Amino acid sequence: DGGGAGEPVDLGPYFLREYLRFNREGSGRLELEQFVAVLEATLLKRGLRVYRKQLEGMFKAADFDDDGIVDLKHFVQLDSVKRYFQTLQKREIAHRQQQQQQQQQQQQVAAARHAAAAQQAQQQQAQQQ
Repeated sequence: DGGGAGEPVDLGPYFLREYLRFNREGSGRLELEQFVAVLEATLLKRGLRVYRKQLEGMFKAADFDDDGIVDLKHFVQLDSVKRYFQTLQKREIAHRQQQQQQQQQQQQVAAARHAAAAQQAQQQQAQQQ
């Protein structure tokens, strides 16, 4: 069935904040549009893109009784959801690491240029003396 009842996946503080914003009555249940809005907002705030079809697929997988409503407790325990968010987190971490490496490379290039310019200036001063 694609769902296992194990440890719930941690979707982070953005998810909880958005979830609470859309689930004001506190039922712990979301309809499709609320569900899509919560996850889109959560993922966008984390800098991740997601397609509506993926979210609709998650919704269908988590809508165990086909009543058009997802119970949040069941949703966060679905194995497929755990894998999806683990993959997203890995991508997010890899993207951050790549950005850090690029920044470090840019800093190294800038430092090398600065050092070369300083050395050239010293050589010019030495030639003028």
